[in-house]
Amino acid sequence: MAKFADKYEVGNKLGEGHYAQVFLCRNKASGSHHAVKVIDKGRTTTKQVDDMLGEVAILKELNHAHCLRLDGFFDEGGKVFVVLELINGGELFQKICRERHFSEKTSAKMMYDIISGVAYLHSKGIIHRDLKPENLLLTSLEADANIKIVDFGFAEKCGSDDKLTKCCGTPLYIAPEVLNAGLYKTGPPYGLSADIWSLGVILYVLLCGYPPFRAKTQNDQFKKVVAGKYEFRPDKGWGNISDEAKDLISKMIVMDPKARLTAKQCLEHPWMKTMVDTHLGGVVEELKTFNSQAAWKKGIYGVEALNRILYLRRCTAMGCKPNSGIERLLTEATTEVDTIDLSNNYVGPKGLLAMMDVVESKTNLKRLVLGDNGANNAVVERLCQIMRSHPSLQEVVLDRNPISHLAGRMILYAIQVNPRITSLSLEGTVLQPVMVSRIALQLHRNRNRAAAAAAAPAAIA
Repeated sequence: MAKFADKYEVGNKLGEGHYAQVFLCRNKASGSHHAVKVIDKGRTTTKQVDDMLGEVAILKELNHAHCLRLDGFFDEGGKVFVVLELINGGELFQKICRERHFSEKTSAKMMYDIISGVAYLHSKGIIHRDLKPENLLLTSLEADANIKIVDFGFAEKCGSDDKLTKCCGTPLYIAPEVLNAGLYKTGPPYGLSADIWSLGVILYVLLCGYPPFRAKTQNDQFKKVVAGKYEFRPDKGWGNISDEAKDLISKMIVMDPKARLTAKQCLEHPWMKTMVDTHLGGVVEELKTFNSQAAWKKGIYGVEALNRILYLRRCTAMGCKPNSGIERLLTEATTEVDTIDLSNNYVGPKGLLAMMDVVESKTNLKRLVLGDNGANNAVVERLCQIMRSHPSLQEVVLDRNPISHLAGRMILYAIQVNPRITSLSLEGTVLQPVMVSRIALQLHRNRNRAAAAAAAPAAIA
């Protein structure tokens, strides 16, 4: 079986994540350039590998002008190589902000291309579940660059039935039935039409420069989405927008999923052929502001990645009362948050055990502070299981917790297995001095190892 190195040669690094690096690569036979994502299995959890394989399985089915194309996949023991179409034109909204003339006519052409890609996905029974401007990229910086739908990490085969219950997506664009089914557990399963709601929100933003539902916290954001109330205010940019555009949006952003247009019906809507070419200069300025607000640009996957529901279920199963501080932390956290600090919020051993599944699932967590929280040996044992394979955790604080000397060996073994952990504070515990010294020595080795790795040239072989 051919290996990645047999078919491709690697170029410059394009980016890096928690457990993967992305490089430019060239097909040796054709000379064509691609992007290759190199995933180190040693730094991933079983769930991350399964998610990656699920995304690859979806990509293998796609062959459409407006969907990201998979060019190759190689699973070579410790590393996985995912070769993708090279897309280097940036985000669609960034292009709009550079436009000298932007109008409904221009936006209709863009939306037609995007919805064509979604119609193709839906014809194959695939739901994307994270349609948003950041996942609409351009193949190049040329004027005639193609729009591509990317990031199929939440995509799933669901056929034409409404049978999904997983809550995932981005708050500004997530459909209410996704929240009702997955977060609040108050509604039935959902299906393909959830993507149409997201497309309607994208179109709304495209024509006025701001989203129809927005709030300061994730929790308030979700409340506004499930209420489903929005306006076309003339004094907020909608006075210059055609009735046909508003009609299309009002048939996409509809509370009842069955009442929404399908992707195919959206393509047939009269607005898609609009000739309204009035320059929407005010919209471009609004989009520039919207595009610069990092808090809204980032996807918030708190419902799954830092999972409040998971925590509540664990509390119920263990017979302990949920902690309101933890609930607030889980509800309002964004993917940018890389620290969980409970030092000012006593949780107790049962509460900490309930939190451990959440810590394990939050794969971008770097710092965990559990000082003065009643962490006993049972908590430390579960924590050490997580520490041994966590892909990003670097610092743990366990100060002034009732940890006996028996926990020292577990902690030492965890940081020996996972050299990414370079800081571990144990002040006020009853660990024996000799064990504390051995832990400190291993942390010193881990720090030296990390420094050496950072100084070494990147290699993927």
